[in-house]
Amino acid sequence: MQAWHCLVIITITLCLFAFGMFRKDIVENTEYLRIDNDYVNDNQSQTLSKQGQSVTINQDRNESKDNLSGKILGSDAWAECVCILTVSMDNQWIIKYFSMIIESKVFREKIFISLNNKKTVAEQIFSPFESTFYKENKTEILGALFSTREIIDEKQSLSIICRGHSIQSANLLSKILVETLHNVINEDNANNPILSHFSVQLLEIRNLESQIEELKLKLHGTIKDQTNNIESIAIQSEIMQLDEEFKEMKNILSEIENIKNRSKDINEFLKIEYIYNYGRIQSLDKLINELLMLKSNRQLDDFMSAQIEKNILSNSSLLEQEIIQAIDQIKNKVKSSIIRRNELQKRTVDISHSSLTVLHNNPRYKLLTQLELELEDKSTRFNDSYSKWKSARNDFSITMISK
Repeated sequence: MQAWHCLVIITITLCLFAFGMFRKDIVENTEYLRIDNDYVNDNQSQTLSKQGQSVTINQDRNESKDNLSGKILGSDAWAECVCILTVSMDNQWIIKYFSMIIESKVFREKIFISLNNKKTVAEQIFSPFESTFYKENKTEILGALFSTREIIDEKQSLSIICRGHSIQSANLLSKILVETLHNVINEDNANNPILSHFSVQLLEIRNLESQIEELKLKLHGTIKDQTNNIESIAIQSEIMQLDEEFKEMKNILSEIENIKNRSKDINEFLKIEYIYNYGRIQSLDKLINELLMLKSNRQLDDFMSAQIEKNILSNSSLLEQEIIQAIDQIKNKVKSSIIRRNELQKRTVDISHSSLTVLHNNPRYKLLTQLELELEDKSTRFNDSYSKWKSARNDFSITMISK
């Protein structure tokens, strides 16, 4: 046999050996992955038994409310309590509004808040849900425990179904739901409506108002010197006065900030004239100084010294409160000054709509006119719709029926 024959045989042998090892690794890794996946799948679910029924709980934390609802609604183990909400024949149209409220996330959160204040009731309602996943998703579970259904044959009625692991828990949930619904209806108002479509309309109105205010402030700089209207002159005079007060208050606040940064002695604030002249600060400061002088008298006995010290501490506390109130008053004055100034600037634009032709070709003025028309339209529609809902929203009754 030639030498190269031996080399070929050795090479083939090594290749076969390497292939065998490679195949073995693949088989072992595949088997490991299969076993690992089986293990993960086994640990992703657990079984909750209640009254002979088993509910499989998926441990995936991203499980949606729809999946939760499907598991609860799909089980025959749940007791139900049905409430029938009824309105008058004239107000059938608000049935869909009540359904929207009860099915809303805001309403679910309000029920959850109510349950947090009723620990025993909450424990009974959530007692079947003991896994970590369910404990961290109670609001989603709560949403799956009640729902609404329109009654086809009775268009002025709405069916509200509450579920629980027992008839007692279902009844408890229904009582909490009815109580919360009454509270929500009573708290509902035009500035904070419970119905989502009213909230959207209100947000649009607020955005328009904000845009209009901003435009008026920008337009004020264009027109403030172009009118001799008596009202405008009065406004400009008040704005100038506000600017002076604002400058003074701002300087005082700057001085207060410097004192806070360099010293912890509250008496340093008494060097600011505005603070020293506020309220009872002068009299308290003089009284404390007199008490300190009395305390320095060595002829006083221990009892008198103790009483003087007590009075010093008491009056020092009062002085500190007065200084805090003085600083708060300065901050409030600055805030009020800004609000008043903005209001006056907007008023200047309002009274100049018809008289100032210089604005008519101004793009901002044209936009302002468009926004004001849009605001008027949206506000009118919102007020009409909300007034209609407000007049009918208390026209309902609820009857509870256990199943």
